[in-house]
Amino acid sequence: NNDIASNGSSPTTYAVGYYTNTAGASSTNGGWTNYNSTTDDDAGNLISGKGYQMSTDGTSTGSEVNFEGTVLTSSVAITVTTNEAGNVSSSDGTKFELIANPYASYISTSDFINAHKDAQLHASHAAVYGWDGVQYDTYNLASPGNNIAPGQGFMIGVRGSAGTSQTITFTTSMQNSSGSGDYSEYDPMDDNRAELFINLNQNGSDKESKLFFLDQGTDGLDVGYDAATIDFGNYSIYSRLVADDEGVNMDIQTLAYSEMWNKVIPLGVNASAGEEITLGISHRTTPADLNIYLEDALEGTMTDIKVGDYTLTPSSTINGVGRFFIHMTADTMSNGEISTSMLNAYKEVNANFITLEGLATQSNNINVSLYNILGKKVLDTSISNNVNTHTISTLGMASGIYVIELESGNDRLTKKLIIQ
Repeated sequence: NNDIASNGSSPTTYAVGYYTNTAGASSTNGGWTNYNSTTDDDAGNLISGKGYQMSTDGTSTGSEVNFEGTVLTSSVAITVTTNEAGNVSSSDGTKFELIANPYASYISTSDFINAHKDAQLHASHAAVYGWDGVQYDTYNLASPGNNIAPGQGFMIGVRGSAGTSQTITFTTSMQNSSGSGDYSEYDPMDDNRAELFINLNQNGSDKESKLFFLDQGTDGLDVGYDAATIDFGNYSIYSRLVADDEGVNMDIQTLAYSEMWNKVIPLGVNASAGEEITLGISHRTTPADLNIYLEDALEGTMTDIKVGDYTLTPSSTINGVGRFFIHMTADTMSNGEISTSMLNAYKEVNANFITLEGLATQSNNINVSLYNILGKKVLDTSISNNVNTHTISTLGMASGIYVIELESGNDRLTKKLIIQ
C-alpha cells in the first residue's frame, strides 16, 4: 500500500501500528508502537478483531488502503486485558484496549454494547470510543452512533482489576446492512427522549458534554447509558453523576425524562487562565417550556443559556468540578437566588488517597473528620478553600469502612468510604 505515510528514514517507520495498555508502554510512547522496515517482516498477519492505527500520506485526494484476505462469515473472539493500576498518571497502564469490527459489513453499536456491558466492559465505560482525527467520540446506548463501519477500530474499557482478561466476541447477528461513514448516525426523535449538549470554547477549541433524557435514565450510574471520558482524551468539559458521584468524569450522562423539569447537573471545566471561555448550548431537543440555566457558583451568577452564551476570562486556571452547574427548571431564576455546593469526597478502588472536591466555592475553610467503623475519629484536620481539589493519604490506615465528614459554614457532607 503505497498510500500509507512513512518517514523515509532508516529504518523506515510506517503509519501503521498498535496500542499496548501496559504501564511500560504508556511511560515511553503513550502505548503506541509503529511498524518499521525492520519489524514488519516478523509481525505476521493482521489479527481479526484487533484494532490498529493507520494514516495515509495525504498527498492526493482519495488516498486509499487495500486489505486482502478471506471475508469472515462466523463469530470472531479476541482477548482483551485491563492493566489499570488505579493511580492515574501518564506512566500507568490503562483499562482501554483497541479492537475493531472484523467484518466487511457494518455492525450495530447497540448490539455490541448489550452483548458485553454486563460482564466484559467496564461499568463506567460500557461504550465505544472512536477517534475522529482530532478527539475521541463516545457512543453508547443513549447516543446516536448506531453502526460501526467495516474494519473500523475503536477503544473499549475492560472490566476488572489490573491483569484481568476478558473475551470480546463479534457475532454475525451484530451485522447491519445500513450505515455510511466511520460511525453512521441517525437523529432520533422518539417520544420521551430529549438531548442537551453543553459546549465549551476556548482559543478556538470546541468540546461538548452530552446529556440525554430517556426512560432508562436515573440520577446514578446507568451501565450502557452513561459513559465516562476516556482517560487519555483531552476533555475540557464533562459532567458528573447527579447521585452517587465517585469522581468519575462523564462524557455522556443519561437522566430520567420524567424528572427533567427539576434537575441540577454538576459540570466539570478545565480551562487556562487569561483566555476567554464561552459556555453554551450546541444542540438541544428539550421541551420549549423548560428553562436551562448555567450557574457560576464562584461568581454567584445564573445565565439563561437558551437566550445566550456565558463568557468569562478566568484569572486563574479552572480545573475540575464544584464551580459550574446546569439547572433545568420550569421556574425563572436570577443571580444570587441559589448557591449550589458541591462538597464531595471519594476514594478510587486502587488509589491510596481520598479526594476532596468543591473546596474553592466555600466561603470558609473546610473541616475534615474521618471515623472508623467503631466510630473512633482517626483524622481531624482543616483545609483551606484556596484550592478546589485536595487529597488525603490513606497509607497506613487499616482496611475497612470509614465515614468522612466535611463541614464548611452551613454546608455539610457525610459519606461512607471503603479503604482497601
